Formats: sequence, structure tokens, C-alpha cells
Amino acid sequence: MKCRKVRKNLSAYLDNQLQITDYRLQIEEHLRSCLSCQEEYNLLQRIDGLLEKIEPIEPTETFLPRLWQKIHYFGKERWFEKLGTFFPFPLSAKVAFVFLLGVFIGTTGFFIRKEKIVQEFRNDYSFSVGLRSFADIPTNSFEEIVQSIKE
Repeated sequence: MKCRKVRKNLSAYLDNQLQITDYRLQIEEHLRSCLSCQEEYNLLQRIDGLLEKIEPIEPTETFLPRLWQKIHYFGKERWFEKLGTFFPFPLSAKVAFVFLLGVFIGTTGFFIRKEKIVQEFRNDYSFSVGLRSFADIPTNSFEEIVQSIKE
């Protein structure tokens, strides 16, 4: 028997899980003649001995439900996970982009509202003073406008 096949089945041999006794005999014969496979087998025995000394861990009550939920959703992409294919950048770049987009939209809206407010003020002021537009204000008449507002 070749080393590759023996090494592939060493763990099952060690755990007495090989059903065919003839197969077990072939592995035993190979182990007597091959030092490399013997070292591999000895290493597996030591690891198995160490693992037997470890105390078993009791799972929490929520472990199995969470495990089944993960198994159920395995391979199912959620809608926000699909965004990565459209915007293939690191998370920090995505967060920065969304932040800057928000700042841009917010400031654009502010300037649009500001222009609207200024226009409304101009219309209200020109109506109260009796002007059709600010272009009708004669030059050097700022003091006169201030005086008319005070009166």
C-alpha cells in the first residue's frame, strides 16, 4: 500500500473505524516498514491522547437555535450584502462616501432654501417700501431707506 493512501486513512485506523480487517492489516504492515508513516501515526496518537484529556464543553441554551439559524441562512445573501458587488470598496470608503453625499445633499438644500428666503425677503421688503425691485433704489439712498423703516 502507498504512503498517500495510508496517511489518508490513519485517523480512521487510529479510531478503529475501518470496517475491512484486510485493509487494517495492510495499513499495519505498511506502518512496520515505513518510518515516515510511523511518525505520522505516532503524532496522531499523541494528539488523540491530548484531546482525550480536554474536558467537554457544554453549549449554552441559545447555541443550537443560533446554529440552526446560521445553517438556514447559509448561502442566502441579504439585500445589503449585495451592495458590495455594486460598490466594491472597503467599509471605511463606503461610510465616507455616504457621509459626504449626505453633507452635499444637506448643504445643497440649505443653499436652495437660503436663496428662496432671500428672494421672499426682497419681495416683502420691496413691497413694504413701495419698490418693484431693488434696482429701483436710487444710489446713495440707504440712509433714506433706514429712516423710512424707523418712522
